[in-house]
Amino acid sequence: ANRLGIPYGVYAHSFDSFNGVPGQAFFRRLLNEAAFVFCRESDSLHYLEETGIAEQRRAFVPDSTLSFVHRDEAWAATFMAKHGLQPGRFLVVIPRTWLGDTVVRDAVGEARSNAHMGTLRKSIETWVRSTGMQVVIAVEVADELPHARRLVYGPLSDDVRSQCVMMDDFWLPDQAAGLYRQARVVLTMEQHSYLLAFGQETPAVVVTFAESGRKIEMVRDFGQPENLFDIDQVPAETVAAAVCKINDEHDHIQD
Repeated sequence: ANRLGIPYGVYAHSFDSFNGVPGQAFFRRLLNEAAFVFCRESDSLHYLEETGIAEQRRAFVPDSTLSFVHRDEAWAATFMAKHGLQPGRFLVVIPRTWLGDTVVRDAVGEARSNAHMGTLRKSIETWVRSTGMQVVIAVEVADELPHARRLVYGPLSDDVRSQCVMMDDFWLPDQAAGLYRQARVVLTMEQHSYLLAFGQETPAVVVTFAESGRKIEMVRDFGQPENLFDIDQVPAETVAAAVCKINDEHDHIQD
């Protein structure tokens, strides 16, 4: 569009860094000549301000996932009936190992990913044993399914695994939204699952790491910093406690 002289803009994006990137001059020109540059979180907006990029054209606009209006309630009802899930009485866990990603895989690595999945397993075990409620393990990226089964579902103790549903097939966003609507809590390593849950008024805990970039600031922008954790910096017990605290608060509100 820039080359052809067609007006263009950048909608609800995060900008991590242009420093040291060979194409810095190119991207600076590309954004400065855009009709608009919208950031989906305040940290990117501040970064562009500091670098003097798109001064007259930048603004905050929420991630487009928040505008997703489709919810497959029929699919969710069928899935819940099949697995004996009760509305409002189960946890959804969304892992991300990055082991199937050719770009990020080397940065994360098998050992670090195993440690991350250990934190998720601890949260699942704590949830099942303290609440007696079930858990659904699903993914946001299709090639994560086998890794989730091998590193999260498989190593669980027998008594906990018996209370877990490992999704075998990849799902669509409207199906995820339908199930999130019925969940008590969502524990996710994926930002867009957090946004889908947010849109369904279901509380979510986000566990991420430094390489995730500025997009994680959306959680703070939504006023929920207590639900955001660096999985490399906090013990597994801290994440598990945060998930269970949401459940306890839910019970208190209901009472």
